[in-house]
Amino acid sequence: MRYRRRTGQAGDPFWDEVVRRHPGLTPVLLAPPPPGLPVPAGEPVADADAERARDETAALVRSLCAGLGADEPVGRPRLRPGRSRSTVEAAATVVVRDRPDGPAQLARVAEALDGWDLTCTPGRVERLEARLGPRAVEASYVGGVLVVTVVSAPLAVTRDQSRRLRARS
Repeated sequence: MRYRRRTGQAGDPFWDEVVRRHPGLTPVLLAPPPPGLPVPAGEPVADADAERARDETAALVRSLCAGLGADEPVGRPRLRPGRSRSTVEAAATVVVRDRPDGPAQLARVAEALDGWDLTCTPGRVERLEARLGPRAVEASYVGGVLVVTVVSAPLAVTRDQSRRLRARS
């Protein structure tokens, strides 16, 4: 199957159509997660460990929101499928709109993540990626919109446990 690339705001046929239909929407396209992150092997974790990972992710999101002067996100982080079929990870995303000081916001995120391995990528979409072991924080800024995503370490689970835990999310 061949795709023909159209020129437009996003340069991608799908996103050009989304932007055309929703002119007030600013899509932010993030790169896929890097391959090769460690996947836990062995025994599945207890449900309490998954809840603990969710609570730790929520605490990190709250501290980042406080540093950004943003409202606290609604709800708890959700459990989503991990990079392999036998893992889940807690993830939370915060979107801060109408912030003209985006580069300064990214710098605040970097300061809050002292001790993490940081990678900054300038460009049309400014990006910050931070890793502390298998945990990750990704932040991007474009057009007045700051998106921050926090992801826990992957947790080994059984298929039934994964369904059960994600249903509670």
